[in-house]
Amino acid sequence: MIPILEQLLEAFPFQVLGFHSDNGSEYINKRAAELLEKLFIAFTKSRSRQSNDNALAESKNGSVVRKVFGYSHIPSRFAQRINLFNKQVLNPYVNYHRP
Repeated sequence: MIPILEQLLEAFPFQVLGFHSDNGSEYINKRAAELLEKLFIAFTKSRSRQSNDNALAESKNGSVVRKVFGYSHIPSRFAQRINLFNKQVLNPYVNYHRP
């Protein structure tokens, strides 16, 4: 998870000041928390059963992700192509035009 987190932080055209994750243990990782602390990035997590905590992420899912990829399952054989598209096209567009 650390290499992916480092790639994500480098991809933003601005300094990241905060990182908010879901409350599940699959999203909260001691090494990731240490990396964020070392970079002076505030780390917060959602509260259990509080759907409003993730309102920004859910609205982005609706307005960006679902508009581009739709609602159907994407088979894993397309994962590398989707990731490449996201890195080269979608993420720069969203981050530069909708920071």
